[in-house]
Amino acid sequence: MINIERDLELMRLAVDLSRQSRSEGDGRIHPMVGAVIAHPNGKIISTGFRGRYEPGNHAEQEALVGIKEDVVAGGAV
Repeated sequence: MINIERDLELMRLAVDLSRQSRSEGDGRIHPMVGAVIAHPNGKIISTGFRGRYEPGNHAEQEALVGIKEDVVAGGAV
């Protein structure tokens, strides 16, 4: 079921997360990106932002690092 209000909340969260992005300190301009992985029911599974755990990692990579093993294995969300 589509929930436009929840989708907008999740998109706002991704934008808010992007503000925490960390540069690589190499003098180049890097995008500030946030990512939210959500279950179709709207529950947040994981979030990330550029460089959260490792310098240079994209927000999507960082969000994937944060997913719990049981969720990846098909466990309850």
